[in-house]
Amino acid sequence: MFEVFYLGLKWKLVTKTEIVKWADDIILAEAEPDYFFIELAMSKNINEVIALIGNRMNKSTDPIAGRVLLSLTFNQLNNTTISLQRACDILDGIALLNTLTNWERGHFFQFYDEIQELFRPDDIENLRLEILTFLSVYKDKFNFDNYEEWGIISNQIATFFPN
Repeated sequence: MFEVFYLGLKWKLVTKTEIVKWADDIILAEAEPDYFFIELAMSKNINEVIALIGNRMNKSTDPIAGRVLLSLTFNQLNNTTISLQRACDILDGIALLNTLTNWERGHFFQFYDEIQELFRPDDIENLRLEILTFLSVYKDKFNFDNYEEWGIISNQIATFFPN
């Protein structure tokens, strides 16, 4: 979860408000919450949140965080909250985490290369639709309320892709 929040904030896929709500929910649910969650809930800005989470985060080789970030990327690209270029930059960043299958990563590198060569609006829209089609496997699978199920969901998604 920390890796998703950390990278999600850096890539603007997650908001400070979402993270503070998560921390608030933990504070309300636990009799003696860890002081970390209190600090997080009282953080003043995004940089403070990134620093707090960065201190708690362990770099993982598990594909779960990458797949959650892909779900968030799909939602924002589909809603045109982010540009195609920004989505390709995020996909490239996720691929560089080196936690997903070679097949997934290969597609993300290909998308990143393709956007560098596009000039016509029709080509840009076609690439956008191609990326959305590819990312649709991650669509609506992950959210902050089903965190406990992320491992199972990630394993189910992995069955769609060759290694």
